[in-house]
Amino acid sequence: MRPRNTSQLSGFAKRDDLAWFLGELGGIDYVHLPGLASTRDLLSDYRKQRIDWDTYAAG
Repeated sequence: MRPRNTSQLSGFAKRDDLAWFLGELGGIDYVHLPGLASTRDLLSDYRKQRIDWDTYAAG
């Protein structure tokens, strides 16, 4: 999950492109559920190694 589904992570992984790929290749609907993504603070703490994976996953 990612909080910003329009970021330039990968060209094909942006919201509109991903929805098209999923629909065309698998007949799958794309639904963005930002409530399932980690918070910015939690992700930042993990990336900066302030917390370990288990703490991040629990958050």
